[in-house]
Amino acid sequence: MSETAMAYQNQVLRALDDLPAARIEEVLDFIGFLKYKETLKPGRGSAEALLRHAGAWQFEPGELDQLLTEIEQLREIPD
Repeated sequence: MSETAMAYQNQVLRALDDLPAARIEEVLDFIGFLKYKETLKPGRGSAEALLRHAGAWQFEPGELDQLLTEIEQLREIPD
């Protein structure tokens, strides 16, 4: 664990000292949510990954998938 991570962990532990048990339960729930969210990272080159970097473009259902398919087909055409 990095020094920065250890410092954050110590800050969190100190902050927990002042909370009632019900709030600590909420903190644990939130930690579980964050861990779950980490597992949902979209695959490289997927529509979701592209949209994260491209902003809030609006596409009709299936339109982005069609565009990506066409790009892949163009890549397969010999020069």
